[in-house]
Amino acid sequence: MTTEYQPPKVWQWEAPNGGQFANINRPTSGALFEQHLPKGEHDLQLYSMGTPNGVKNRVYDTAEFLAVHEYPHLMRWAEQIANRPAVIRALAKAYRPIKS
Repeated sequence: MTTEYQPPKVWQWEAPNGGQFANINRPTSGALFEQHLPKGEHDLQLYSMGTPNGVKNRVYDTAEFLAVHEYPHLMRWAEQIANRPAVIRALAKAYRPIKS
């Protein structure tokens, strides 16, 4: 990766008080921003979410902490999923991003 992921600044909704039930209609229930996550060199990655206890956010490649070959049940499960007809058909298709 060329740049290190930096979490966005916290977005606060600053609106005048609308009464006792104003908070249930605040626009803070869904995503507060949209962005593309950084792409690493591995297919499977974990993205840490922001946490209130100050844990540093960063992108982890599974190879950093998971030796998959040490988990035969996980490998068998992944092979069973990969051998399903619907998965085989889906992987055979060319990837086309969804146009919005």
